[in-house]
Amino acid sequence: MEMENEIQQWKVIQAFNVDASEVQFWKAFDIYSERPHIINRRLLGAEILAIIHLDNNQKLTSIKQFLLHHKKEPNIKMLLQNEYKPLDDIKGEESRPNSAISIIRKLLSKNSFVKHQFEIIVKDINRKQISFINLCTDKNSIGPNFSYAFSFEQTMFKCWVEQGVESIDASCQWIVGKLSPKLVKWMKNISEENVKDVTTSLRLVVVSEYTSLYTRLKEKYGKQLVKIWPENTDPFKFVYEDIGIATYLLLLWAGKTKQRFVDLGCGNGLLVHILNSEGHLGIGYDLRPRKIWTLYPPSTKLEVRTIIPSIDTVFPEADWLIGNHSDELTVWIPVMAARSSYTCNFFLLPCCPYEFDGRKYCRTNTSVSQYSDFLSYVEKVCEECGIITEKDKLRIPSTKRLCFIGTKRTYSPNEWKAHLERLQSYVDSKCCFIKQEHDQTGESATLKFKPRGEERVRNCTQIQPDIRESIVRLVVEQLLAKRKSCEGSWTYGGDVEISTLAKIIPLDLLKKLKSECGGLQTLLKNHHYIFKVENGKVGFRVPSVKSKDNSPVWKKKSCWFYHNHPNSCPLSVDACSFIH
Repeated sequence: MEMENEIQQWKVIQAFNVDASEVQFWKAFDIYSERPHIINRRLLGAEILAIIHLDNNQKLTSIKQFLLHHKKEPNIKMLLQNEYKPLDDIKGEESRPNSAISIIRKLLSKNSFVKHQFEIIVKDINRKQISFINLCTDKNSIGPNFSYAFSFEQTMFKCWVEQGVESIDASCQWIVGKLSPKLVKWMKNISEENVKDVTTSLRLVVVSEYTSLYTRLKEKYGKQLVKIWPENTDPFKFVYEDIGIATYLLLLWAGKTKQRFVDLGCGNGLLVHILNSEGHLGIGYDLRPRKIWTLYPPSTKLEVRTIIPSIDTVFPEADWLIGNHSDELTVWIPVMAARSSYTCNFFLLPCCPYEFDGRKYCRTNTSVSQYSDFLSYVEKVCEECGIITEKDKLRIPSTKRLCFIGTKRTYSPNEWKAHLERLQSYVDSKCCFIKQEHDQTGESATLKFKPRGEERVRNCTQIQPDIRESIVRLVVEQLLAKRKSCEGSWTYGGDVEISTLAKIIPLDLLKKLKSECGGLQTLLKNHHYIFKVENGKVGFRVPSVKSKDNSPVWKKKSCWFYHNHPNSCPLSVDACSFIH
C-alpha cells in the first residue's frame, strides 16, 4: 500500500507506552474521526462523506487527485460511483486482508470567513495505523496543514508527521500537547466490554446543514445582539447559545408548515425572538420581564405570566412546547404536552433539577451525578406520558447540552382520553409520594406547586468586593509564580489547575463562593478581562489590540493590567481598549 511506504518516510514526534488494547485504540479514533470538534475548537463539526476499501495504490492516488481538483464541493458520488458506501454499510468489512479503509471527511469551520476543507483518513486495521492526509496547504487551514499519523503496536503509541515539519510548528505542538493526550485519555477510559461512548451530538439533524444555518443566524443576529446586550449576563455565552438552539429547532421544523410554539420560562426571550423572526408563530412566558425585552420588535411575542401546572394548564393550539432551562417546569412540560393535544410535541433542555412540587430534586442513584440521575428521571416521566422521546446533544457553550425531543405517541388517537386518565394517576402518585415526605418532615400535608418569585442573583457578581479581590489576588500570585514565558520584559505567567487553586483558597471563602452558584470557576470567568479559563486550567488573558469600532466598551473601564500587573500593560495607551 502507498501509505505503508509513505509513513515509513515520516518521522516520529512522540512515542510512549499506553496501558490499553487495540480495540480501545480504534474506538478512540472512531470518536476523533466523527467528532474532531471535541478537540479542535476551530471546527463546528465534521461530516463523513464516504468510506472506500483501498485494494491498491492507484485508488488512493485517484481519490487524492480528484479531491484536490474539486476543492470547493466535490461530487463524492460521481467519484465513487459503484464504490460508494454509507458509513453503516462498511462495518464488519474492515478486516478484509491486505486492504485499508479510506474515509473522506469534510471539516466544517466555525468561522464563517474560513472555508470548509476535505481530508482523507486512511485506516489500516492490519498494520494498526491511521493516517490523516492533508489536502489543504492554506495558512487559514482549520486543521494541521500537513499530513500526520498514529500507530499502535502492543502497548507502544506513536505519532508521526511528514519529514520537514518542524517541532515548533503550532499544529505540531497542538498534536503533541492536545490531540495525543486526549486520544490516550479516551483509550484508557473506554472499556472493551462496553464501547458505548458519549451520546453523539446533533444526531437528529444534518451537521453540514446545521453549520450553514448557524453561520447565517450568527451573522444575522449575533454581532448586533452582543453589541446592545443590556443584561448583566455574558452576551457571548447566552446569545450564541440561543442561536445554536434556534438553529437546531429550525432544522427539526424544516419542511413543515410554520410551527406554533410556546416557550415556558423564556428568560431573555432571545430564542422566541429568533424563531418569530424566522417566520414561526409563538410566544414566550416568564415570571418577570428582562431589560432586553424592550429592544425586541413588536413581532417578538413575550408576556409576563406565572405558569402553575394543573390539569387545566394546556396549550391546545401549540405544535411545540419549549422548555429551555425551564427549571421547576421541566418535569411538567412532557405532562402538559400530553394533556394539550394528541399532536403536541416538546423540546426540553433540562438544567437545574426540580421535583413536581417545585422543590429541588434529590437523586436516588448515588453511583451517578445528580444531573445524570435527574436526566434519567426526566426520561422516565416522558415514558409515563406516552410520548416517543429521543435524546440528542446540542453544540452550545454550556455544560448542560443534552436535550429531549418528544414527538409521536405510543398509543393511538382513540386511546388519548384513556391515556390521560392513566397519566393523571401517575402524577397523583408522584404528588402523593412527595406529600408523604412532607408529612414525615413535619411540613404541611397540602401539596402545592411553588413557583419562584423574584430571583436572587447568584452568579458570584453579588459577593462582597473584599472577598472577591482577595481571591483574585491569590490567583494572580499563583500565576505569576509560574513565570513560564516572557516577551521582552512582560511575563505571561503560567497556567494553574482550578483544583489546585481551590486547595489554596481559605475554606470560608470557598463556602461563600459555592453559595453563589458556580463557585471559583464562575468567579474567574466573571473576570474574563484578566483570566482565561480553559480545560480546567486558569491563565492570564494576555491583552490584545482591538478595534475601537468593534468594541462596545471602549475606554469605559480601568485597565487591570496597567494598575496591577508587575510589568503593567503590554499595550500602549492608544492600543488598549481600557483606560490607563
